[in-house]
Amino acid sequence: TYPSMAHLIVSWSPLQERTRALAITSSGAYLGTAAALPTSGYVLSSLGWRAIFYIYGILGLVWITVWMTAGAESPEAHKSINPGEAAYILA
Repeated sequence: TYPSMAHLIVSWSPLQERTRALAITSSGAYLGTAAALPTSGYVLSSLGWRAIFYIYGILGLVWITVWMTAGAESPEAHKSINPGEAAYILA
C-alpha cells in the first residue's frame, strides 16, 4: 500500500533522494498495471483465464519470499548492510 511504501522510502532513502525514490516507486505501480493488461490478454488466449491467476499468484509468492528474505524495516534492522551504506542512508 502507499502508506507503507512511503514509510519504507523514508527509512531507506537519504533525505536528498526521497522524492526521486517515491516517484520511481509510484510510477512502478502504474507501469506494472500497464504491462499486466496485455500480458493477461496473451495468457488468456494461450492458456485460459485460470492461468492468469496461477501465474500472478506464483509471481506474488516468489516476490514475497524474496522480500521477506532480503528486506528489513530499516537499515538498523538489516542483517547484512554495509556500515558505510547505512551511515549514508541515515545521514
